[in-house]
Amino acid sequence: MDLIEAKLEERRDEEGRKKWFCVECGFWRASKWDVKRHVEQKHLGLTVQCTYCPAVYTRRDKLKAHLKNVHSVQ
Repeated sequence: MDLIEAKLEERRDEEGRKKWFCVECGFWRASKWDVKRHVEQKHLGLTVQCTYCPAVYTRRDKLKAHLKNVHSVQ
């Protein structure tokens, strides 16, 4: 299990709908991806750097947009 997965917990509400929780702070969303992104940013402090320039981001989706808009990388 990786660092991010260890901080996630799946629960079901009264209607049986799946919800994902951050075990560190209780942040929750219906989307596992949203909670994983939260853990990366708020608790692990992970950063990603552009391979073409010195730009650094705390979110992979922001790096992806940067690569597309600045460096024309798909």
